[in-house]
Amino acid sequence: WMVTGQPIVFSKEGILNDGQHRLWACVMSEKSFVCDLRFGIERQSFRGTDRGRTRTAADMLQIEGHANAAVTAASIVGLIRYDLGLPSAAYISFEPYEILDELEARKAIEYSVQHRAKAGKIASPAVMVAAHYLCARVNREKADEFFNLIGSGVGIEASNDPVILLRDRLIRNRGS
Repeated sequence: WMVTGQPIVFSKEGILNDGQHRLWACVMSEKSFVCDLRFGIERQSFRGTDRGRTRTAADMLQIEGHANAAVTAASIVGLIRYDLGLPSAAYISFEPYEILDELEARKAIEYSVQHRAKAGKIASPAVMVAAHYLCARVNREKADEFFNLIGSGVGIEASNDPVILLRDRLIRNRGS
């Protein structure tokens, strides 16, 4: 358990206003945890509790000062799915802390995030970052060269070159 400073809140009448999920997790796991408790809060305050938008991994990355936080978070999710052998359409979500932990394990992705601009807007930025990251793990120089070619098309001579064929297909599929 992580102490976050969020209390378990009970109303004046002894009704639980906030903290039911943490308490239920405690019961289900049969593990105790340390937290703050508040008693005597107006029951009406429940209406205003947890009304904000949930903080996403991208929000957390931005707060920590990461550039292109949304692209980075989406790329990490794509890489987790790839490692698990899941199709991109598989419905599975990851907690923000899981994405942040993966970023710590994949620090080199920050280079791929910076490099993605060279690949242009030819495909999903998150997909391009994840693909560059995977290729760069094998050979960063060749990955840079490949993604520069895909992005610009400059220097490709033959119309049947695999890179130009991939570039053309990505351009055709861009809107789908």
